[in-house]
Amino acid sequence: ACAAAGSLALVYSEQVAEEPRGDSNVEALATLALLTGRIGQARSGIHPLCRHINTRGAADMGMRPNRLPGDLPLSEEPGRTRLAAIWDRPTPAEPGSELAQLKEMARRGELKGLYLLGGDCLPGEDVRALSAGVEFLVVQDFLLRDGAEGAHVVLPAATFLEQEGSFTDSEGRVRRLHAVKAAPDHALPDWRIPADLLARLQPDAGYEGARAVAREIACVVPYFTEPV
Repeated sequence: ACAAAGSLALVYSEQVAEEPRGDSNVEALATLALLTGRIGQARSGIHPLCRHINTRGAADMGMRPNRLPGDLPLSEEPGRTRLAAIWDRPTPAEPGSELAQLKEMARRGELKGLYLLGGDCLPGEDVRALSAGVEFLVVQDFLLRDGAEGAHVVLPAATFLEQEGSFTDSEGRVRRLHAVKAAPDHALPDWRIPADLLARLQPDAGYEGARAVAREIACVVPYFTEPV
């Protein structure tokens, strides 16, 4: 039936990937799509349903401990070399830590600092486990969520209704965000806060606005397109 259908969309939830054999589950779906010729076919493909908006966009930006922007493996030297040439900085070859590793480091008192960007990405019990064992916790969010009460520094962020930017939907299309209301005076766009921190560490670095961020993403991530 899958092979004979005119089009085939394989839709799965995050729970499928989070099971003990989650990687194998996703690989099986990808294999089915390849064997039936659905990759690149109109009205077909693989579509993960994520709990949070822009999960796919975050992955595209390299926000996983073992991946580079463009979802390239950190272990592959050509990807690291290309980024080093673009940014004129060496690209780390060692992966970061997964959540389970961070929690264990916090339990042993080995976690020195943690920057939590958007508290809703983790359950409150995980945030509490991390904050209880970290020496210095920074939280960037528009709400002080469950478990983040112990933050040493809170960086107030604007909501998605209060900032320009983009997100990537489950079909891989980049969508533009337009501010529909002004943010409070103390709240800044999500991109602006780390950009200001970067400028303090590296004075010659900085961004003029959300469009400048989008232009750099388009340079770094080959398949990134301008938001629609």
